[in-house]
This record gives sequence, C-alpha cells and structure tokens, in this order.
Amino acid sequence: MSNPIHYMAIAHNDKYTVGSDIRLDGVKPVNNVRDFETYEEADECAKRIASGEFGYYSPGQYVSNR
Repeated sequence: MSNPIHYMAIAHNDKYTVGSDIRLDGVKPVNNVRDFETYEEADECAKRIASGEFGYYSPGQYVSNR
C-alpha cells in the first residue's frame, strides 16, 4: 500500500496556495492551483482537493498547518 498524498495550505509568493508532499524533497505547491489572498481560502481548497471533490487531483489526506 502506498502512502497517501497530504494536502495543506502553504505560503507562496507573498500569498497562499495548496501544497502537497507528493515529491520526496518536501512540500511543494500543487500544479494548477491559483494563489489565494488569505490562508483560509487556500486551506478550504486543500480540504476540498483532499476529499476528492476535484477529479483532476488524486484524493488524499488534509493536513492543518495552523
């Protein structure tokens, strides 16, 4: 069984986006996710991606970064 992908809100370019640990070299921004003005917006998006709501991304586990 493979390890699940973890999704979380992260700071990125003076804004916030969704990051994942799919790569072995640490948490990186998820491709094709826009930058958000607030942490809360990025956090909500991370929850929705992790739940599988968007078919483009593999479902995974949400991680709170607060």
